[in-house]
Amino acid sequence: MLSEYLKTLKNQRNLTNAQIGSMSGISESTVSRLLKGDAKSVDYATVVEVIRALGGSIDEACGLISATNSCANADHNCTDCPKHAAMQEEFLAFYTEEIRRDIIETTNNRVAEYKRISEARIADEKAHFDRMLEQHKEHYAQLSADKDAIHQQRIDNLMKIIDARAKTINRLFLVIGVMSICLVALLILNIFFPTNPILKW
Repeated sequence: MLSEYLKTLKNQRNLTNAQIGSMSGISESTVSRLLKGDAKSVDYATVVEVIRALGGSIDEACGLISATNSCANADHNCTDCPKHAAMQEEFLAFYTEEIRRDIIETTNNRVAEYKRISEARIADEKAHFDRMLEQHKEHYAQLSADKDAIHQQRIDNLMKIIDARAKTINRLFLVIGVMSICLVALLILNIFFPTNPILKW
């Protein structure tokens, strides 16, 4: 019905598809699709531009009012006119499809925006956790280094104490050894020189 209405306007003005496209700012191929009845891929704004370029009316296109001599009713009352009822139904279906496309497009845009925001938030969170992980790694490395240094210091101190005790024990054994040698020497001298006044003393 919409295509018939557009064809009627086109024939009344004796225009070509190229002229209609030039007047409406719509491509000739789109005008051709509309005139052939293929309006599924065309949006509402495009249809409005074509109708305006042809000098038509949106109300006439959707069957709300009748053009002159376009209705069988003498008073042009299209309430019960099958033709205009069909035009209204077609235009309602077209407009519903337009709303559906708008909803889908809006939804896709929102999904894309939410996805972009989510990805940005995820990236920020990841960067934040990466920074925290690096800080914890540095802190743990510092704690490990401090702990190792403390353990090494304790080991060094224990080694010094062990070395000091070992030196003391060695000196004690040396003194005991020297004293033992001296006592043995005195005993030997006392045995072999019993009359020696120095040994008696």
